Amino acid sequence: MTGTGSLLGLSADPFPASYLYPAAGLAVFSFIILSFYFRGSLSTTIPHLNPRKAFEFTDTPAKAHFVVNARPILEAWFRENPGTAARVIGDAGEVTVLPASLVNEMRNDPRLSFSQWITKVCAVPWVPS
Repeated sequence: MTGTGSLLGLSADPFPASYLYPAAGLAVFSFIILSFYFRGSLSTTIPHLNPRKAFEFTDTPAKAHFVVNARPILEAWFRENPGTAARVIGDAGEVTVLPASLVNEMRNDPRLSFSQWITKVCAVPWVPS
């Protein structure tokens, strides 16, 4: 019998650190993969017209499908849902497409003024605005 172990010579610690590090690594890896997979899909109620399919971890297939079929996808959506926005995965990433009925409302909203934004961003101190 040794003085530092148990009666059978086993370690007193049931879960030594050598077992915990791989488990913690697996948990972190799983969390990263799941958060990458579900990014953005749980945060909005706007319908998605071309979501990723099961076990697609990138947007590449959805982007390729949308680039080829954008017009029929959007025409069918706005024919069936004329006043409803939709999300699509396009070549520039995930985008929200608004119905044409909102164009004048957006144009007249002062918070969405491009000229005011560019003046503020590109303001030079010695040039009056």
